[in-house]
Amino acid sequence: MLTRAIVVAAMMVAAGAYARGASGPERLPSRSSLAATPAVLGGWTGRDAPLADDVVAQLGVDDHINRRYASANGAPVSVYVGYYDSQRQGDTIHSPRNCLPGAGWQPVFSDRARIAVGATQVPVNRFVIQKGLDRQAVYYWYQGRGR
Repeated sequence: MLTRAIVVAAMMVAAGAYARGASGPERLPSRSSLAATPAVLGGWTGRDAPLADDVVAQLGVDDHINRRYASANGAPVSVYVGYYDSQRQGDTIHSPRNCLPGAGWQPVFSDRARIAVGATQVPVNRFVIQKGLDRQAVYYWYQGRGR
């Protein structure tokens, strides 16, 4: 009987310690500002495309970059990266599947693709959208907790 009481007490202490750690302050990783992203990448030169303050507020990001890269022999590429210090405060990931149709872009199709990043193939979502005669491909993914 005493052994059971000790086991139950140990389990309660372990559960309390776990709950305290799970609800405690998050440890944020050290990182550089996204503004430090190089403006020149290979043969591509980027120019920042600032977002309106109300758009940034709607996104709820803690840091972001919105840049348009162009090369001498190719179509321009727009790059948006949003960074959230934490997902605990109710800010959710802002999916292009939600915001682009709200901006008048109609989905044409979506699928999965792979993009080479060095020697690694990164799985991404591909979303083709159209507004009038303009058609664009949007590649996006989310990364969190090292995944």
